[in-house]
Amino acid sequence: MGFVVIFRIPEEKWLTPQDTPQATPQDAPQVEQLLEICIQPLSRQEMQDRLGLKDREHFRKYYLKPALDAGLIEQTIPQTPKSKFQKYRLAQAGRNYLQNMKKGKK
Repeated sequence: MGFVVIFRIPEEKWLTPQDTPQATPQDAPQVEQLLEICIQPLSRQEMQDRLGLKDREHFRKYYLKPALDAGLIEQTIPQTPKSKFQKYRLAQAGRNYLQNMKKGKK
């Protein structure tokens, strides 16, 4: 008979500055710009307008999808992803990422 030891890591330690590059998409500069504007929930069009991007497909492929896949932003209506009322907001991982980036720039 054996035993199991479980070590719990506090949530704020999940993304450390060393882990951040691997935990984020390759298009980090684009995603970082997106995270900085997602402090409040925004629609896809509002995000594109704030970033000055016109091409919807380019925005989806290089900004929105990588950030969603990495769990850095989340949908406000996840059960209806294609809703015309869909907005996107910063997820906890996105907040951690931004905090780590700010600490690294100081």
